[in-house]
Formats: sequence, structure tokens, C-alpha cells
Amino acid sequence: ISAMHTKIIVLHLEPYGDFSLLTPHGRRMAKELRHRSWLPQEDGTYKSIEVPGPESFDVWKSCWDVYEVIMLILRWPAEDVDQCPAFGDTSDPALSKLVATPIALEAYLQNFLTLVKESPGCWHLCQRAEDRCRAEHFPRLWRRIEETSGCTPTWSAVLFAAAEEDKYW
Repeated sequence: ISAMHTKIIVLHLEPYGDFSLLTPHGRRMAKELRHRSWLPQEDGTYKSIEVPGPESFDVWKSCWDVYEVIMLILRWPAEDVDQCPAFGDTSDPALSKLVATPIALEAYLQNFLTLVKESPGCWHLCQRAEDRCRAEHFPRLWRRIEETSGCTPTWSAVLFAAAEEDKYW
């Protein structure tokens, strides 16, 4: 929680946590959270490699639950609460201080769940895409929303944008 607080609240970086480390079972599981992925070779074959991260949706969901709790615990300092009027309910002071609202986290989760259900044999691709979305695509979405709206977006707005964006997924 402290590391995420420093990253998001102090340094104003994206809310990314590596799910191979952010587990409900702590350090014991961090060593074991790996799964098999397939790397295409020049001759058209595939090479099996082990990559860090949850091996199935059920394991990913337990990591997501930890991530979600951390996101709901974190609050912006009073002077930093300056979000776009179009995103989030600023009339409720408790919601405006949240780094991410419960409904935004749920929208992102449901979108990912739909993707996983539509692609049952491609867990390794779904997991990598979701991990990259939080790590690399969230900052792009944040900048895009900031440019189009002219004000600072919330991470809730970014979660909604990621859930609704068909081109990325």
C-alpha cells in the first residue's frame, strides 16, 4: 500500500501494480506466479517460455481483488482534488478523494472478464494485454483525456476509457 501510495499520490504516476508480486498470499506466491506463454519463431513454430504473472483468470482475479482494495484505500490530499467536471461525482467529497471509484474498477473488471470469456484458449495473451494496459496504455489514455477535455482526468476516467476502448483490446 505504501509503495502504491508513493507511486500514485506522491509521484503522480499510473496506478500499476505487477500481479506477479501483488498477490493475496504475499512473498510465498510471488516466486510461483508464472505461467507458460508462446513466443513465435522465424520458422513459424512457437517456443514455450515462462512469464511472470497469474496462470489463470481465477488467480488473476485474486490479485485484482488485492489491487482493487489498494485503489479504494488510497485518497488524494484535499489540495489535489481537482478533477474534470465530466468525470466522477464531485458533489460527493468522499468520491472525489478516491483515486479510483468502485464503479470504474468494476467496469474495467467486467470488460476484461468478457474478453477472457470470448478467448478461452488465449489466457497468456489476455493476461499480457491487461498487464500492458495498466502499465503502458493508462498513461496514454490519461494524456488523451487531458488533451481533449482540457483538465486533469481522474484514474476513474482512465479506467472507464480503457474498459470502453475496442481498438486496444
